[in-house]
Amino acid sequence: MSNDRGLTIGSVHVDFPYEPYESQRAYMKCVIEALDNGKHALLESPTGTGKTLCLLAAASAWQQHVKSLYKFTGSKQSLLEKAKAD
Repeated sequence: MSNDRGLTIGSVHVDFPYEPYESQRAYMKCVIEALDNGKHALLESPTGTGKTLCLLAAASAWQQHVKSLYKFTGSKQSLLEKAKAD
């Protein structure tokens, strides 16, 4: 999916179908930080704020980012070192 409304959180490019609200940016940032650090995250937001879309967009983008790093480095150890450097 390609559009003009993508955003970068850390080193992860997230495709998003429209301009995200600040609360959605913060939500996606927390998701990506938790995934980067291998931690759990307890996130909440009121009904109708786009939690599902934010979670799916951020998690999918993070997964693609990690796959691209793995292809580039060629080893899991190098991948972990690269992820920690970012």
